[in-house]
Amino acid sequence: MSLEWVQELRRRSILLQIHCSTLYLLRHVLIGASSLDQHPMQIHTKVFGWPDKGDHVLMVARGVLDARGLGQILGDIAAMAIRHVNCKALIDLIDADCKVELEEIDRLLHEPRPDLWPTERKIALVSSSEQHQYARLCLVRTSLVRHGFRVALFRNAKAAVDWLADEA
Repeated sequence: MSLEWVQELRRRSILLQIHCSTLYLLRHVLIGASSLDQHPMQIHTKVFGWPDKGDHVLMVARGVLDARGLGQILGDIAAMAIRHVNCKALIDLIDADCKVELEEIDRLLHEPRPDLWPTERKIALVSSSEQHQYARLCLVRTSLVRHGFRVALFRNAKAAVDWLADEA
């Protein structure tokens, strides 16, 4: 065998190992993603920046809002707050079914990382007009405020945007 042939075999072997590792990781991610699919909360996030108004996070959440979903929402806002100082968040929960229990919120917020929660950020929650969902989210809002969050609950997005724009 020539030296070039041996080098080519080594190169192909390395490429094969990389492809196998990539396939393993993809399979692991897909299996992990399918287990996450058992959790029905879907969250879509977009950041908008206005020079005179700062950064705003728009989050649309659909599905069942339980403790895990609320933790995901707060964690996403915390991550955005690290990247975008003084950001404000509007969370559209119109298509969410609030199932989170107050005890779960207390447990969630007493996890060992309370300093990471975005308590100093303004967070506007927009509820569906359905009275039952609004009442459930009102309890969630009250619990979050009790834990030091700056949260308000609205039935329409315009009022939520006006509240976020207010500098007070």
